[in-house]
Amino acid sequence: MFFLIWSFMSLPVIPLAANLDQSYVGTGLGWIGLLCLSSYGLWKTPNTRFLFVLLFAAVVVSWNLGLLYLQQNKNIFFVTIQKDLNYSDQRKVLDFIHQDSAGQPYRFEPFTIPSLHPEGWQYLRNYYYPNDNLNKDAKQIYIVIEKEVYPVWEDKWISDLGPTNLADARLFGLLRVQKRLVGKI
Repeated sequence: MFFLIWSFMSLPVIPLAANLDQSYVGTGLGWIGLLCLSSYGLWKTPNTRFLFVLLFAAVVVSWNLGLLYLQQNKNIFFVTIQKDLNYSDQRKVLDFIHQDSAGQPYRFEPFTIPSLHPEGWQYLRNYYYPNDNLNKDAKQIYIVIEKEVYPVWEDKWISDLGPTNLADARLFGLLRVQKRLVGKI
């Protein structure tokens, strides 16, 4: 009875303040307790153990589908209007840079949204390739540019690198990777 009262005690508040996450804490904890208590009661009933096995299988399948959809950047509730930054494409870009640099020092400059804030790329690069030889004075520079960037900005970003020559260009999804070598044009 305690869990039942706890589960419904703040339910009337939720429609009034649906965007406030703290409204769900009181109700959510009660629902979790009610779920645990009812699961324990159902587990003791001999005919319902099959339902728990079926529920567990459904959770495993949905978890795997969720991970698959995360890789493909589709059917996920947090997909934004920005389709350029796809996790699997970002991984392909980092894999290419790691293999192409072949252990040589390089400079990495991502020009993607949010512009001039490469923290997300730095995190991914440090997570997957923490031992890469990153150096601000390296002779090879890898830049990542989104497809839908204005040419004026692209030209400005490239000119800010100093005199460079385009050595290679690749496309991974909607992300363009350019390998540039420092030197006179």
